[in-house]
Amino acid sequence: MERRAADCGIELPADAFIFSLVPDGSDRMDTEYLTRELSKVKDLLGIPDKRPATIALEDEALRLFREGSGQPAPPGRPGPLPRERCRFPRSAGDPAAARSGPG
Repeated sequence: MERRAADCGIELPADAFIFSLVPDGSDRMDTEYLTRELSKVKDLLGIPDKRPATIALEDEALRLFREGSGQPAPPGRPGPLPRERCRFPRSAGDPAAARSGPG
């Protein structure tokens, strides 16, 4: 950055943004642009997008989902409730209750 600022004849302030498209670093780079550019660099270097452990966990979750196990729950914690147990009774003041009737 310092070289780029010197080539443009600009003094680089101490609080300049590191990732900036302007020579003096006064404006930050758009985060989406930066993410896309880093993704291109990773692709060129052959760096995977995710850690192997993360990929393994996602593969296991997808396998369980395809087998019909639903969402896996962490050990010692209950999984999601069945759909029929997730319904809440409608209150008397609920406008939706008036339109659709009881329950």
